[in-house]
Amino acid sequence: MSNLLALFFATFFSGGVLYFIRTTYPSAQLLTVRGNRLVFLLLLVVGFLMAQFTFHFYINCDLTQPNSACQIGWK
Repeated sequence: MSNLLALFFATFFSGGVLYFIRTTYPSAQLLTVRGNRLVFLLLLVVGFLMAQFTFHFYINCDLTQPNSACQIGWK
């Protein structure tokens, strides 16, 4: 299930960033079809990895105890 959510997030992320690049930078209109596909695929991979990191990384700190150690891990 997390992989499916990560793919949805990655698609939304890459489409949003590509739209932002096209509307913000006037020289972005000079990207070829191959350039647009390459940027989209790179952003798709980055968005997927960001989502996986968000879903599986955790920090567990007991803030009620002074000088307590925090647990940082990967689920």
